[in-house]
Amino acid sequence: MLLPKLNAEGFLAPESSPYPATMEEIKELFVDQAPYQQRRAMIYRALHLFIDIVWETIPEARFWINGGFTTHKNWAAPEDADVVAIVPIKKLKLCLADSMLPLSTLQHVTAAQPNAQTLKLHPFGGLLDTFFIPDMPAQLRTWDDTWSKVKGPDRKIIAGKRKGYLEVTP
Repeated sequence: MLLPKLNAEGFLAPESSPYPATMEEIKELFVDQAPYQQRRAMIYRALHLFIDIVWETIPEARFWINGGFTTHKNWAAPEDADVVAIVPIKKLKLCLADSMLPLSTLQHVTAAQPNAQTLKLHPFGGLLDTFFIPDMPAQLRTWDDTWSKVKGPDRKIIAGKRKGYLEVTP
């Protein structure tokens, strides 16, 4: 597998998304050849570890990787990598196990004690934004549509603009 060159704006073309990729290919294109290498190297290490941990429990999981990490935007270093772990429906309960729950991003979570609320919690020191979803066509279509959209420097979606993202499989 070889990842294609990025377009002039620093994005993967949307037509063949998700792009199959190995972790080595991801490192080469989105760390070694990208701006803000130091930050990207930290994100990559967290990403690699996350995938390894999930595969210990769910070896057939596959991962869609997206976000600023999978671009060469020159206006800012990526904050994190966005990751969806796609798991077989029969293995979905494993994602709620004590060993897996700390790996997931929690949005709109309210704790009874202490009385606290958080809108988002990022695992791995904020280097990853992770979700677990069942391998179902409707779920995949929703994530594909969402992750193909492009956000500008103001973090707002640019209407009509599309980009590609990556897929890592066992």
